[in-house]
Amino acid sequence: MTSQNGLRKKADDRSGSTPKGLTLLELVLVMALLVMLAGVVVINVGTWRHAARLEEGAERFQTVLRMAGAEAAATGRRIRLSFDEESDDEETGRCSVLWEPKPLAEPSEFTAYSRCSWVTRVPNGLVRVVRSELTGSSAYRTLREQMGREETEDNALQPVTFYPDGSSDSAIFELVDARGSESRLAVIQLDGVNGVTSGRIVSVEEYEEERKSDKGSGPKETERG
Repeated sequence: MTSQNGLRKKADDRSGSTPKGLTLLELVLVMALLVMLAGVVVINVGTWRHAARLEEGAERFQTVLRMAGAEAAATGRRIRLSFDEESDDEETGRCSVLWEPKPLAEPSEFTAYSRCSWVTRVPNGLVRVVRSELTGSSAYRTLREQMGREETEDNALQPVTFYPDGSSDSAIFELVDARGSESRLAVIQLDGVNGVTSGRIVSVEEYEEERKSDKGSGPKETERG
């Protein structure tokens, strides 16, 4: 009888025992692990947001290029995309839509195109244009414009003009995220003769290597004896 009571008491003691709590060192290690995991999540979310903005901005910019060509053909007026060059980095590269309202009375005079219904598609809040360089000749270019463009051909943000016949200047654009990282950029090419755009997103390092390679593989002058 006594032995049974003793066994029952030991069993009750085991069932009522509480687990040992965490030590201070264990708590510190758990907290450190949680902080590290939170940091990884924040970095990944931030990177994803930058990439999403850049991708959306590039797509909308290509849409603007197509809309500008269609607008020039519909109105019979030249449409121009220009890019601000301000000292404030946040303002540099903002795209503006201009047009030539009086081509006969005031040729080459471009003003803000207030009738533009698709101006909301201009992705100024998503991306900035850091390079806009003409890569081909354009139709209907006057001698005055040609001379003016030659004076500014070192300008990194050259305006691009669209013409009533459906053609445009050919150009290459480089876009970066307007709010954050510039480690990646969108490269967009405009074929003004055929009205075709193409784009891709690459890292800055990769693109710089490509440009160096392209320059290095250019034609070389042959030595004359």
